[in-house]
Amino acid sequence: MAQEIPQTSLLGGMSNQALVQRARRLAAYLPQGLTRQILNGELPEAGLPNWLDAATMFADISGFTHITEELAADGPRGAEELNRTLLITFTALINAVHDAGGSVSHFHGDAMMIYFPDTDGRAASRALAAARFMQGLMLTSFAQVTTYRAGQQKMTFALTIKIGLAYGRCLEMVVGSPECSMEFVLAGTAVDEAVRAQEQAEAGQVVAAQSILAAAGRPSAQPYQIIDDVLPVPPAQPGIYWEAYEPADLQRLTAVAPAFIPPALVERLQNPGVQFVGEHRTVTSIFVQFAGIDFDDETAGSRLQVYYLWACGVVQRYAGANGRVNRILTGDKGSQLHILFGAPVAPDTPAQAIRCALALQAEKPLFITAQRISLTAGRTFAGAVGSQNRREYTAVGALINLSARLTRHCPDGAVVLDENSAMRVWDEIELDSLPPIRVKGRAQPVTIYQVAGERARPIQMQTRFAQWKRAPLGREKEQTILEKALALALRGEGGTAAIYGPFGGGQMPLLAAGVRYWLAHGGRGLAGVSQLHMSDTLFAPWQAIWRDLFGLTPDMTPEAALEQALSLAAEFCPECGDDIQLWREPLNLPAYSGRRTPLPARALRVRFFHLVQQTLAAAAARQPLLIVLEDVQWADQSSLDLLYYLADSVADLPIMLLVTFHQLPGFVFRALNQAHCTAIFLDNLPPERAREIARERLGLAELPLLLEQRLGLRDRQGQPSSVNPLFLEESLKALLASGALLLDEDAQGHGRVRVDEAKLLRLPIPDTVYAIMLARLDQLSPAAHALLQVAAVIGRQFDLPTLLVVAPDVTGETAVPLLEELAAADMLHLTAQEPAPVYMFQHSVLHDAVYQSVPYARRQAIHTAVADLILSRYGDNLQPWYALLAYHYGQTDQNEAGLRYALLAADDARTAFANKGAAALYRQALVHLEALGLEAHWQTAVRIYTARTETLHLLGLLDQAAESAAQGLKLAQARGAPFRAWPLLNLLADIRLAQGAYTAVWSLTEPVVTEGKRYDWARACYLRGLTAVRQMDGARAAENLAQAADWAERMGERALLTAVLTAQAAEESAYSDKLSTSLGQERIALAEKAVTLAREGEMALELAQALAGQSAVLLRAGRPEEALAAAEEAVSLLNGISPNLLAHALTQRAAVHVYQGQ
Repeated sequence: MAQEIPQTSLLGGMSNQALVQRARRLAAYLPQGLTRQILNGELPEAGLPNWLDAATMFADISGFTHITEELAADGPRGAEELNRTLLITFTALINAVHDAGGSVSHFHGDAMMIYFPDTDGRAASRALAAARFMQGLMLTSFAQVTTYRAGQQKMTFALTIKIGLAYGRCLEMVVGSPECSMEFVLAGTAVDEAVRAQEQAEAGQVVAAQSILAAAGRPSAQPYQIIDDVLPVPPAQPGIYWEAYEPADLQRLTAVAPAFIPPALVERLQNPGVQFVGEHRTVTSIFVQFAGIDFDDETAGSRLQVYYLWACGVVQRYAGANGRVNRILTGDKGSQLHILFGAPVAPDTPAQAIRCALALQAEKPLFITAQRISLTAGRTFAGAVGSQNRREYTAVGALINLSARLTRHCPDGAVVLDENSAMRVWDEIELDSLPPIRVKGRAQPVTIYQVAGERARPIQMQTRFAQWKRAPLGREKEQTILEKALALALRGEGGTAAIYGPFGGGQMPLLAAGVRYWLAHGGRGLAGVSQLHMSDTLFAPWQAIWRDLFGLTPDMTPEAALEQALSLAAEFCPECGDDIQLWREPLNLPAYSGRRTPLPARALRVRFFHLVQQTLAAAAARQPLLIVLEDVQWADQSSLDLLYYLADSVADLPIMLLVTFHQLPGFVFRALNQAHCTAIFLDNLPPERAREIARERLGLAELPLLLEQRLGLRDRQGQPSSVNPLFLEESLKALLASGALLLDEDAQGHGRVRVDEAKLLRLPIPDTVYAIMLARLDQLSPAAHALLQVAAVIGRQFDLPTLLVVAPDVTGETAVPLLEELAAADMLHLTAQEPAPVYMFQHSVLHDAVYQSVPYARRQAIHTAVADLILSRYGDNLQPWYALLAYHYGQTDQNEAGLRYALLAADDARTAFANKGAAALYRQALVHLEALGLEAHWQTAVRIYTARTETLHLLGLLDQAAESAAQGLKLAQARGAPFRAWPLLNLLADIRLAQGAYTAVWSLTEPVVTEGKRYDWARACYLRGLTAVRQMDGARAAENLAQAADWAERMGERALLTAVLTAQAAEESAYSDKLSTSLGQERIALAEKAVTLAREGEMALELAQALAGQSAVLLRAGRPEEALAAAEEAVSLLNGISPNLLAHALTQRAAVHVYQGQ
């Protein structure tokens, strides 16, 4: 039975082309077979297994981990380089898999599990041939890969592949639910056997198991055999032809596929303009190795469905949006769940991840017979690994490999982690040291720890609320109401008080004021907190209250804690008899072994509630009792029910139940309208009251209008506005920290605040996120804060020597303790120690918040100092530093220097085909030029517009390119400089040609062919000839291309001649599917000449275009193998250079595959 497929879509009036594009982006995250099922309306029911015969392949690429570690220190640049290398390598390999009819089930780090469903009896042969082809690709194209470090440092890395193959019965299925998440699973003996075969292989080898050799008609007496002969690839089912599907089919896919992808990633994929690039980020990786599901058994599907949904629920409870069950993996290292915290949504919260792991062990389903859980936390590469046709979001690198391998050294039922991860959770988690172990990929033994439990921290009311010493901001009325209710409770007229409202309303300061009042008047306080991840834990917020009530401490043995709890319980409630035994379970104490009359659960619950009420009443008779429950919107239902029960029974007791909650959809606090409940709603402060508070805090009679806007007292239009108390408080701190508000003190130490309106004017109006970030900064020492601001101007990543030069009055002796303080506060982390310490801001939002807090003038001075340091430090070879100089000067008013280095950096980027960066740098150069005056520097401006147009054209941003060309053309024509206008007219014509506006090409090139000189005239002829080819006008095509070729050859313009020859080769073949023998030879010779010319001139872009043209000619001449080789080379050259031209080369390659029936 197929699973019900959603029919609704949010795609609105999206064009069919856009719909296809979105569907393909999403489908890349699914195995190809599953995509086909969804398109055909056949999504299998979750938990329903499908057994099939298939060839299986496990391909493990070695070398990426080393690249990951090397490039990690380069920050975003390193991540981009790694992303490019992964994409190029996996694209070629995955294409080979798909061409042979295979599907990538999952990525195991930098390995792939692949299967070939045997629909034609030839899957084994197809898999063997694909493996040999992949092996050849690695040996010939990817054995050595080149990356570029920061500063254009070139590095070469070795890559190898090991492939294992098998054949047999497999299980494929989906698990999960669309509301939660879904996962594709491949399992079975053939999967396990492919992994074992791979383990027999050496680097560069293909090893086949006996099972696949027999299925391919190559029986072997050996269990495993190395495959080293060349095998033909049998024909396979064609790939997905997207244009053949109806919009309803595509909409079905776009509705279903997101359930298989992390939600944060889906949001990016919905935007066709966003290219998701991997990044080095801090993550916590958890592997759960599990046993108890036999994948050859009929119950496998239903059990895995239950297990997956249960695990997702536990992870959601502890992680919220920043964690998920990323994959179910089988075969390699057994059956495993891979769980990620911190990717793609931060933070990684390792302590919370450990709590999640402990819950997974404690709550596992009965049919799971064993679980071994390992965990590592740190920085690694996270991103979409694979190709444009098949990829998965995951994390790769040594950190992930270690977390997977530690499961082999974990006792059943335990949780283990490495030493680096242990250091991050030492204060919160109890750990037991285990003997060091040897792990693949590590030269030295690895120290590991076993989690013993969470460090219990008894709540002490006197210290818990000590940090909120100041009176609640603007809440005098509410504080009076609360203290009045507390005073009544102290006299025996108890009740409930509820402090509630939106986030940032100031609950904690008011709560702390109430606690201080209660304790000052002789009362006793107990407090518990509800947490999102414990919203399903029975009586979670009450447990701390009860343990404090009975004086239980973490160092007590269970027997000692039980004795003390029952002794005090009997003392509090002597008439309760055996009911005091009901305290055992809520306090996690040893179970009762005596005989009790069996009672229904509801009856036991009522008796327990009564026991609690009696116990608390007895305790309150000794000393008035304040019970604080925070954030009850996240409390479990039993905790709320107990709270409501007590609220009905404390009216005549010296007990106050003081609760806080935030308003969330679906949450209703039932006791709010009871007679003995004091409801205190904390809304935003009215403008008058907020203004009064600000004046009091600042010691000012009046507040300047600009200051009121910065404090949120007025909106951007100057109208009075209510203010969130937290926002007001943090805004005041932010302005004081920035220097816009200055504290002047007299001789007696009395001070008042002075407003620096000039500085205030330069500060951006803060928003809530920045206010919260700046609130964290206010906890730092002034010296650390100042140093952090300097660091923020240097960049998100910075090294210590640069910081010491740029920061005034800071030495190594004073800087290191400050940096340690910042690291301890989770502001920074160390990314490299040698040769000099390198630090990075914890995340980009924090960096931006700190950067924006630096006054503008100071910011400019620091940027200038950094740029000057680069000039003095690297004056002998500034080229690697052009872009950094352009950035720093770009933040100052030194426009001439900014223009110079922006242009130099842009030209360098363009030369290296870093076209996206080049376009941005040319735009930055134009900003500087506009400040200097476009008219005075019109020649430079035209040059920049021309270069930017060419760059945008290569990127396929045709509308932007046309706009840039038009701007430059306008300047050139206004100055009467036709020789500068002709190149722009040709560029604009080239853009219109790409857009199919052929008439515009003729009109735009007319002035050039009429008046233009030499090169521009020849290029115009080329464009007109190419247009005529597209218009099927053979005579005009031949005439114009011949003229262009003649002049290009005379001038020695290799690039233009290459393009003309390619067009001439394609001219006649454009009019028919096949070429005559004589004409074919002529066209092939022209194409070969173009390729040779480009090779000799070492012109990568022209060579790629010539190869794509040659492939088209060869295909029409009936020579598909040569055509494919040319297309493959063109694709490899264009990767990362021009998406626009790459699309044409990929289309040509696809045409060859279609011709070959693949």
